[in-house]
Amino acid sequence: MIATGFVQTGVGFLEGFGGQPPPIWKLTPEGYCEIVVPARELFYHDLPVEEGDYWVSQLTKQAQLPLTEEGTYAYSGWKDVPVWYLATIEDKALPIDAQRMMVGFAKASGADITLKQVQTSHSPMLSKPEETAEFVADAVTAFVEK
Repeated sequence: MIATGFVQTGVGFLEGFGGQPPPIWKLTPEGYCEIVVPARELFYHDLPVEEGDYWVSQLTKQAQLPLTEEGTYAYSGWKDVPVWYLATIEDKALPIDAQRMMVGFAKASGADITLKQVQTSHSPMLSKPEETAEFVADAVTAFVEK
């Protein structure tokens, strides 16, 4: 897992936020989630401007239905297998304190979590590709060895 949350079986994404989207995005009447802050600053602030702008241009609309469904398809698989989690320290989309809180909650629920951190934005695969690849390789090795 990289800079994300932990779903609960039967609980929708927005239910975990008290039914309201976070202040960085809103639900539109057309059925999408719209980012209401500068996306480059949110996701790619540690990339060179031109590269960050390119990745902003590649963003597409996010349908709101998977986020607003009342947990019909949510499954807490993280409770059933060991999890490796890469936390992103400079993340403005999902702040590091929120990530650490969610990891702590999951651990308190009995999850087997290996937490690693990287000094990066929400997109470590772009700003720190070597470190991200090493994290993935280490996770795969750990799974194979178990």
